[in-house]
Amino acid sequence: MPRTRSDEVLKVIREFVHRIDQFDRDAPELGTLEIGWRGETERLTLSQPAARALAEALATYHDPRDNGACAHCATGRLDSNLRCQDCGIVQGVFGQTLASFFQQQQTALDDARPARVALEGPSADR
Repeated sequence: MPRTRSDEVLKVIREFVHRIDQFDRDAPELGTLEIGWRGETERLTLSQPAARALAEALATYHDPRDNGACAHCATGRLDSNLRCQDCGIVQGVFGQTLASFFQQQQTALDDARPARVALEGPSADR
């Protein structure tokens, strides 16, 4: 069966544990980690440093597709252009720059329009 990137999960975890264990071969064992993938099972003995390193690696992992939450609506996620997928507002310095630019353009357009003069009919008092 051809190997895919997902099939390498067992190999990567095994190599991770081995790299950590090289530095402290006498570290106490905390337990075992058993991982099954497509019919293959791997049981790894986790030393205290390996368990700590694995937990830290998983806790600090940041998905490169995660651009954060929207500061405006607080429920939406930002796309790669820092635009909220829920409310559509662009975030960060880029968003502030765009908002400022469009505000300046709108002000310039408003200033360029002729003022409307309200014409009133003859006064009823005359």
